[in-house]
Amino acid sequence: MMQRLPLYAVLVALVIAGCASDRVPGPFVGAGEPHAILDFRAPPPGGDLTPAFLIAIDDIIGPAGQNRSSYWVRPGEHEIKIGGESLATEKVGLPPRRDFPWNKTMTFEAGKRYFIAVRWRSNRSNDWEPYVWKVQDLGD
Repeated sequence: MMQRLPLYAVLVALVIAGCASDRVPGPFVGAGEPHAILDFRAPPPGGDLTPAFLIAIDDIIGPAGQNRSSYWVRPGEHEIKIGGESLATEKVGLPPRRDFPWNKTMTFEAGKRYFIAVRWRSNRSNDWEPYVWKVQDLGD
């Protein structure tokens, strides 16, 4: 029993140290780390833009699934997978389409907020792309 106690104490100390760290593994960041913000709030009405939602970034599902409108991510290049609402969704009130997700590699700078939406190229259900409709400095 005496020999197991030091090993147990070391394991507990490692767990506590890991929990106390602000660093979050993967593309998402914790408090105090350099970050960009991906913002999926609805774009201005009218035009060819509709709301988008994050499915995954670098093959990791967002921390709160699809119930959040913004995510803090590490600066740099990331592969994002998003889904979006069709033009019919906005006009008729149908649920967002999740069967045509789009993958796109994008680069994000620290200190910036990226407003991301779906830009429709035609009325076909799979003819859209992720689109950054506004970039804002976090100090603004």
